[in-house]
Amino acid sequence: MTSDAITDKASRLLTSRSVFVKWSTPDNVCAVVRGDSGVYDVHLHSGRWQCTCSARSTCSHVDAVMSVTVPLEVTP
Repeated sequence: MTSDAITDKASRLLTSRSVFVKWSTPDNVCAVVRGDSGVYDVHLHSGRWQCTCSARSTCSHVDAVMSVTVPLEVTP
């Protein structure tokens, strides 16, 4: 899946309210994403994102959770 396709699918997951953040701290995230083919657990731990889907690289589930949990760096 291309980067654009991942971003498009992540946006669709967000607009369809398929992303559920269980909890979040500055360094860790625990979420559930209802995808097209199942429900997936998404975690951030020790700087590493993980998803229970079968994708071998960054997936739309992680991308969707990242877009609602990773703080934007604002420069003054």
